[in-house]
Amino acid sequence: MTSKLIIFYSSRAAQGIGESIALRLASEGISVGIFDLRNQETLLHDLVKKTEGFGDVKVISIIEDVSIEEDVKSAIEKVVEVLGDLDIMVANADIALLSSIINITNEEWKCI
Repeated sequence: MTSKLIIFYSSRAAQGIGESIALRLASEGISVGIFDLRNQETLLHDLVKKTEGFGDVKVISIIEDVSIEEDVKSAIEKVVEVLGDLDIMVANADIALLSSIINITNEEWKCI
């Protein structure tokens, strides 16, 4: 059986820790589903190309926002449709706010 991986992201999906996780697991023969925000499409596309370099590994990339429940449900359904049942899930969503807690806005707080 080939293992499948689904990675959830809210920002910076196709770089840093997320990229390292996806590449390492793909190198082990694990198929990968990668989620990211629309403004990260180019980086996501580049990561898909790198991941596909590991041969028989299936890769699916999906533009979505993990802060929107419907996006998450839809993305999971798409990954299962392409890769089959999931064996592994890595939740790797993050956000960086460069502001004092005193000055944080309600919108910024909702993103945390």
